[in-house]
Formats: sequence, C-alpha cells, structure tokens
Amino acid sequence: MSGLGELLRWPAEPLHGSLCLAALALLAAALRWRRSAWALLLIAPLWSLWWSLPAAADGLAALLARGYPSASETLARRADAIVVLGGDIGRADQYAQGDAGASDLAGNRLALGARLWRRGLAPQLLLSGGPTAHTPGGSEAQRMADSIRGFGVPASALVLESHSRNTADNARLSRAIGEGRGWNSIILVTSPEHMPRAALAFERAGWRVQGVATAATPLGDALPPWQPSPRALRRSGRFLKEAAGLCIARLDTLH
Repeated sequence: MSGLGELLRWPAEPLHGSLCLAALALLAAALRWRRSAWALLLIAPLWSLWWSLPAAADGLAALLARGYPSASETLARRADAIVVLGGDIGRADQYAQGDAGASDLAGNRLALGARLWRRGLAPQLLLSGGPTAHTPGGSEAQRMADSIRGFGVPASALVLESHSRNTADNARLSRAIGEGRGWNSIILVTSPEHMPRAALAFERAGWRVQGVATAATPLGDALPPWQPSPRALRRSGRFLKEAAGLCIARLDTLH
C-alpha cells in the first residue's frame, strides 16, 4: 500500500474514525460553527455503532468482493503455479484432520490451495507471506508450509516467498520467483474481499492472473445481523482498510 494508503489505515478503523469526527466537532465548536459541531458530535458514536452491526460488515464485504469476478473453484483452469497469500489461515489444529474439503474450512485459503493443487491445476504452490507479529522468528509462508502439509501436499510441491510485508510485496517478490522458474500464469488464492486489490497488484507486476477466492463467511450466519458485536466491529475495520487500499491502488493505476 502506498504512503497515502498507510496514512488512511488509522482513521479507517471505526473507533478511530469516531475519534476523528469528535475532534472535528471540537474544532467546529471552537470556530463557532455550532450546527456543524453538534452534527459531527452526533455522527461520531453512530459511525462506530453502525460498523459494529454484522449486517453492515457483511454488506461492505459483499461490496468489496464484487470488485473482482473470481473464477469458480470447479471451473478453474490450469496455470503455471498456484499462489496462496498469507492471512486468515486459521488455527493450527484445523489442519490436523487432513481434510481440505471439510465444511468448516470453506473460507480457508490453504485448504482451497490444496484442493486446487490436488486437481492437478498447477505443479507447484507458491506460499507468499513474510514476518508478522503472529510469526515470531519466522514467516507466514513457513507457517503456511507447515500447515498445508497436513492436507497431504508434499514439501517438493511448495515454493516459499518469506519476505513480503504487504500485497504489493506479495506481487513483486512472487513475480521475481516466477520469472526465475519460467512462470507467467497463476491461480491467485485469497479472500473475496482482498481479491480485487490483490489481483490488481499481481497483474501490474506482470502476471496473468486467474483469481479463485475462498468462500465468503458472513457474520450474519452466526450472529444476529442487527445486534452490535465487537467481532463485527473488528471485521468492519479490516474491510474499511481494504476499501481504502483498493481506492489508492486504483488511483495509482491512473498515473
């Protein structure tokens, strides 16, 4: 994400956005813009309240997913490699059962990558993800490699990209690996909300991209859609950051 995109990450969090609105209300009051001040003061808590609703989080997720027409898993075509991006890979115990087709793994990126590989759609899986706070002393790619072997994918089928810290890095560093191996076409695996920005980044890096997103996992299936939830608030924050990043990425393509 560009510098402007990183700058937008903080206010994209609903609670941070409410704080920004409250600060603007204080500024408006200092300037004696009383009506504006009261309006901003009213909107500030409502902003976070709205994004704490599962229905709001699910609506934003669906809107983001419509930004890229992902191919159906069953209609995916052969490619030089399958690229699975880090993030949202779940708990380690999910892989112990060895069943990539389990219903509770419908939204799991590694399970989807393993299923595509088992169908023979590409000879190798490239796992892309660098160091994070959740992988002390290692990388997301290494954690993914350790996990996906639980689905029967051998180490010989895996290629690791362990240095990326964002989506642009995923695309650039994966492309460098692919060029060295003669790869040009990929099946890109990530979440439906992330797919529009990820596909754009990989296409700009020079890949021929066929995006196959994981299944959507609406919160409304597990929570009352109009009841505020901390889980929905966290998910909304993630999706608002994604929306900001996508806007910046599309603006970058105009330069």
